[in-house]
Amino acid sequence: MRGELKALLGMVGRIAIMVTHDYVDALTFGDRICVLDRGKVLQVGKREELLRHPKSRFVAELTGVNFFEGTISSEHRGGLAEVWVGDTCLYAANDQDEMGDTLVAFFPSEVGISRNAPSGSARNVFRSQIQEIVHLGDRVRLALNGSLSMCAEITADSLVELGLREGDTVYATLKATAVKTYR
Repeated sequence: MRGELKALLGMVGRIAIMVTHDYVDALTFGDRICVLDRGKVLQVGKREELLRHPKSRFVAELTGVNFFEGTISSEHRGGLAEVWVGDTCLYAANDQDEMGDTLVAFFPSEVGISRNAPSGSARNVFRSQIQEIVHLGDRVRLALNGSLSMCAEITADSLVELGLREGDTVYATLKATAVKTYR
């Protein structure tokens, strides 16, 4: 149905305003998206801007992005910044010299999951507990609770191969290049 409506709107060639509570509809149809909460405009922008740079927790949750408020405290070697979210340090690829308050976002699909502590190149490793498993067809969303609560998305096959259940302890890994900092 979305495809049919999008094609029809494209043929008409007019500006259309759509009101929806479904972010998939907003991301599918919207060239520019305005997110409202209780009558207040939270953010207006192109779909990529909302996905990559949500300006509030509400927008991040709507689009399914992990979002945190943090502080860039010092530069780390190799162009990596230390970003503190509470007592937890995240490493982010950052070529700017700006320190101080920052917003942090990364996609759940960028989070790797393993049963054992990994030895790979990921700079960010968090021991977490699976709080919830949500099946999304061929993908599965895991709500993780640890020093940094986040969501991860893995394939349904990976869920079965790893034998994961709610309450299990896992290691969430995240490359520094996946962590986006912005103001």
